[in-house]
Amino acid sequence: MMINFKQTQLDQFDALIRRIVNTPNDYLNFDSVSDFYQAPWLNDLPKSAVWEVSGLDNGAEVFDVRLSCYERVVFIYIAEEIVIQDGKK
Repeated sequence: MMINFKQTQLDQFDALIRRIVNTPNDYLNFDSVSDFYQAPWLNDLPKSAVWEVSGLDNGAEVFDVRLSCYERVVFIYIAEEIVIQDGKK
């Protein structure tokens, strides 16, 4: 049996994204950008995943997160309301 490591990592990425979408308050409850950097679920991302955060500074309360794994990209906009949007690379 052949193991498709790329697909395994994409499945791991998608499973985490589904958990975030289903219970965003459990994963995206930050007071500022600096809280995001300490989010324990970042360690659950597959090794091939990359994340980027944009905000004015470490104290920013409104910021954007871009999570990607191979061709899968997810954008998370954190402000008064949280918006999670699928995208393509």
